[in-house]
Amino acid sequence: MEKKRTLAVIPARGGSKGIPRKNIKPFLGKPLIHYTINLALSCPEIDKVIVSTDDDEIAQICKEAGADVPFKRPEELATDTCPSIPVIQHAVKFLEDQGEHYDNVLMLEPTAPLRTKKIVQDAILALDDAESETVVSVREYDIDFSDVLEGDQNNFLHVFLETKTTTRRQDTKNIYIMDAAVYGAKRAALMNKDLIMFNPYKEMADLKTKMVVSDPRVSVEIDANEHWDYAEYLYKKYQKLIEGEEE
Repeated sequence: MEKKRTLAVIPARGGSKGIPRKNIKPFLGKPLIHYTINLALSCPEIDKVIVSTDDDEIAQICKEAGADVPFKRPEELATDTCPSIPVIQHAVKFLEDQGEHYDNVLMLEPTAPLRTKKIVQDAILALDDAESETVVSVREYDIDFSDVLEGDQNNFLHVFLETKTTTRRQDTKNIYIMDAAVYGAKRAALMNKDLIMFNPYKEMADLKTKMVVSDPRVSVEIDANEHWDYAEYLYKKYQKLIEGEEE
């Protein structure tokens, strides 16, 4: 059987309101995006690693880290409101116009620098399943939804669920939340004009999405300044696990 070719796309636009210049902000002494590039390059299952950016400084930093930056992302794909799917589709279409074709495509966001090599490799294996179309990484969501409350506009509390489906947290099983470590899709699914986002929610309820489960110790996404120091602490603590030197 011919080996399937896998492309990893790292999206990294220059603008960022939450954390200015977050993609190249120093994380333990290196630009944040270095960690995603280095991990992707260390996976032999990934045939090519590219960065999609609209920013010249980011492009240069990524090239120095070993990633390919084959184009400058168009302005219309670099706005605050632009979803990720058109960005990844643009990258795939650009490479195909150059004669490069890939069977599977991963999106690896720089804001998850603690992702493990294993979770990326698990995602690639999941796409080898003949029935799967997309894959997302998740972590276990340890919560009893019968205890969840919601507040109204007057700050009064009400039960979130009309009926108590469980009474104990340990009775709630097989519930997960996406953790942004890795998203992936087969080429045919990715380039489907109806694909909205990498998820199994209502918008694409018929999409066959497999999950890969992240280690909860390093399932962290940096999307606010207050996450930064904590993520650095966890990286130092679990560096061997992250880099695949520890099971």
